[in-house]
Amino acid sequence: MTIYSFTRMHCFLQCPQKYRYTYIEKQPITPRCSIHQFLGKIIHHQLTYLYTMVSQNTIPSHTEIIEQLQQEWKQTWDTAIHLPDAFDQEHYRQLAETYLSNFYHRLYPFNQDKILGIDQKITLYRQGYRLIGFIDRLTQPTPETIVIHEYKTTRKHFETLPNKTRLQVLLYTYAIHKLYPQIQNITAVLYFLAHNKDIRMTCTQQDLLKIQQWIKTTISHIEQTQSYPKKPSSLCQWCQYQGLCKIRLN
Repeated sequence: MTIYSFTRMHCFLQCPQKYRYTYIEKQPITPRCSIHQFLGKIIHHQLTYLYTMVSQNTIPSHTEIIEQLQQEWKQTWDTAIHLPDAFDQEHYRQLAETYLSNFYHRLYPFNQDKILGIDQKITLYRQGYRLIGFIDRLTQPTPETIVIHEYKTTRKHFETLPNKTRLQVLLYTYAIHKLYPQIQNITAVLYFLAHNKDIRMTCTQQDLLKIQQWIKTTISHIEQTQSYPKKPSSLCQWCQYQGLCKIRLN
């Protein structure tokens, strides 16, 4: 049974050739990481630790969280990480500390909702395939409500959600509706840490029907495809398969 995730489906839409290299041929990759990916990964680790401790009735201090971020940054920093502008890694480390500090002080003491899961894996079995995903945090503020929480470190304007982000949230909402059919109210909160702002997203029944159709159509397209052409875009500069693809980068 083929396992599909939002990342896998979106990879196919982004570039069929990258999909072939990743999921069919399973080609070995040349690791390529941008500073934004590195920063986002470390902040995610700290928030996972924070809420894991909260779920165990312990609140780490602000100092502990920041010191852990600094330690992980130092231990995992690699000079191969791409810096796209004139700023050095110290600038980005300070940004990461600011994002995490703002979140900590704004949400403290982190007792808003009952925690159902952290980095919660979701699995839906459908005819011929399995759909999986990972939700940053899943909570239940009331018996009738479940909230999906996702952390975003992008510095882009956040008030207009990118289509990729919206599709991802819709897919998670659809999955939670199927896994918790007794729950009537399912919402999502997206934390845009660079802006210290949140966006709350509620899906309509029409939204859920649309994402269900999107899933079926995308998987059907993938499984019927026999050729995987390259799809050049600005994302090529971050692709791990540049050596195989040999596309000319401007």
